[in-house]
Amino acid sequence: MFSGDTFDDIVQCIQDLNHSINENRTLVTEELAGLFKFPDDDCTDIQHQSNTRRDNVRVQMKVMFLEIGDIDTAKQCFDCEVFARAKWKEPALKHIKPARMAKLNWSEMWTPELDVTNVNGLINNQQIWYEVDFREGRDPVVIMRWKFSGNFFENMELQKFPVDSQKLSIRFQSRKENSGVFLVRDQRELSSILFCSFEDAHEFDLCTHVETVTTSTKGFHGDLAQTVCEFVVSCTVMRKWTYYVWNVCLVLLILAILSVCHFSLPAHLEGHLVRVIDSLLLLLTTVTFKFVTARNLPTISYLTLLDLYILENVLFQAIMYCVYASLSHTQMYMPGYDENKYDFKPNPDGRYYDFLALGITAGLQFCFNIIYGIAFLVTLKKTKKEITEKDTDYQRLSEYMKPDVPEDGIVQ
Repeated sequence: MFSGDTFDDIVQCIQDLNHSINENRTLVTEELAGLFKFPDDDCTDIQHQSNTRRDNVRVQMKVMFLEIGDIDTAKQCFDCEVFARAKWKEPALKHIKPARMAKLNWSEMWTPELDVTNVNGLINNQQIWYEVDFREGRDPVVIMRWKFSGNFFENMELQKFPVDSQKLSIRFQSRKENSGVFLVRDQRELSSILFCSFEDAHEFDLCTHVETVTTSTKGFHGDLAQTVCEFVVSCTVMRKWTYYVWNVCLVLLILAILSVCHFSLPAHLEGHLVRVIDSLLLLLTTVTFKFVTARNLPTISYLTLLDLYILENVLFQAIMYCVYASLSHTQMYMPGYDENKYDFKPNPDGRYYDFLALGITAGLQFCFNIIYGIAFLVTLKKTKKEITEKDTDYQRLSEYMKPDVPEDGIVQ
């Protein structure tokens, strides 16, 4: 058994040890808090350090076309809902704990300040949120996700209309002043399309590939013009050409055949009058077709493939009108007759002139339609071949992405 003095000594030693432990715990806690704590003032310092960075930053972009709405060829624009993801390294967050991320004010942090340059009006329904990917031994990677919709301008190339394909592009730029922001495609994932939400499928076929291009262009920051990096992501649609073949080309071909059929009318006065009047009506009808078709196209300085066919038919109808007017004079007036008298007699060689004019005009129109049909099919085949090659390259690239990309996805 312990004596009273011994027991008191043991109790006193335990109390002194407990007191020493508490003091040491307080000191260690204060030291660790001084090294690793991030109160609001320290978060402000991190935000300031991030926002004032002046190094060149590579921002990797991935874009998904969530929904493609109406494509207006005449106004050269389209409706679209887009999801964009951008990621970049942020060394200022290297020592911050993930639990402190909620204290950061992202409006005070460094961001690429992305902007869409080809939007008509304002961006609608936009949502932006951030997260940080912490990887051991590497700088944290900030991931910005941006969802928005709007109406976007696209300069359409219509030389091959109606067997054309059009790129629908979204153009991104950074609003950062005097900063080396480089927008590049994501090295781990390709941009893509959500096919189930394509609304204009009755007029276009949506292709599977998505193209991305990084270019340099002139931008304005305030009153200063400077060269900025532009990231362009594009999907491709191919127009369904059958509508224009059945409703324009076929109708014009029928009108041309009807114009040639007027040679079957007898070569007398009433017959020639009917020829001239009907050919004039057919000419006006063809011109009307031209103006109706032009409503579906923007005001452009060149002729489309369909314009060539329509204008040729307008020219053909005008030639037929002139031919019928000339034949009426050649066949009804013979040398020696007084034109002031109503003594009209047919020319014995009138039918010969009819057959000659029929052979020349019908032959020329037939040759033009054959040549145009061949050119139409060749252009269509080339367009489909180009799209097929791009779709194949896109599928191959999606299957064989770079295997040596670091886990954080940022390639220097």
